[in-house]
Amino acid sequence: MSPGYDPVPDIERLGYTEREAAFLCLVAIHSGYCLRRQYLHFIERDDGAMVQRFLQKAVEREHLRPIEYATGRHVYHLKAKLLYRLIAQPDSQNRREKSDREIKLRLMQLDYILDHPAQKFLESEAAKVGFFRDKLRLPVTTLPRRGDETSSNSRYFPDRMPVAVTEQNGGSPLVSFAFVDEGQRSLSSFERWLGQHANLLHSLPLAEVVYVADTPRNFDGAEHEFNRRFSGSRVKIRGHLLEYDYPLWSMKYRRTTL
Repeated sequence: MSPGYDPVPDIERLGYTEREAAFLCLVAIHSGYCLRRQYLHFIERDDGAMVQRFLQKAVEREHLRPIEYATGRHVYHLKAKLLYRLIAQPDSQNRREKSDREIKLRLMQLDYILDHPAQKFLESEAAKVGFFRDKLRLPVTTLPRRGDETSSNSRYFPDRMPVAVTEQNGGSPLVSFAFVDEGQRSLSSFERWLGQHANLLHSLPLAEVVYVADTPRNFDGAEHEFNRRFSGSRVKIRGHLLEYDYPLWSMKYRRTTL
């Protein structure tokens, strides 16, 4: 999005309240998928008619597509291209249908962002590249990348994991990189992610890695692997536990029987 542009008023003109529009904007930017309870978390309200009216309206306008994963329970996919155009990301990967595991990952990412409302998250590949290259003056060679400069599919920060920036009084900002574990049996994905981000992490004066999971099973192993690679550096690691249920294995069953 262009600096200073706020898509929320444009989404409001589609018939949403300001809070509804802000939530849809958040989902479009960071996840593409959402749950009923996540909207309730966002507006800090108990379940009731308010959330039901919002979801019914969004489904009727074909902005959200419900996916049933248990009787009467749904995951909602924000699929409408109009909304992605309004956030200046018409070709966002969030519009595409995902596997059950990928949907769980997206929902966990959104939960993590909702758990940190005071943090400023970099909202796109362009925003991430612009922050590290233009504000911190780091060479783009330090940034994680898939493909080379000659490839049309080349992407910086291809994992699309959340990156947040917290300004510090009179000092360098704290950059928080979240790695979301959606149910990994091993640390191989985290090890690969650390390798891709190693140059950038070593280049930052103040940074942290947040290992996000819905079980603490891999926390000790992740800390050991991190300390093995970054012993003596100023980069720190901490765990963030998401205490929510993500019943997506049953969704696969529901999909095949519809």
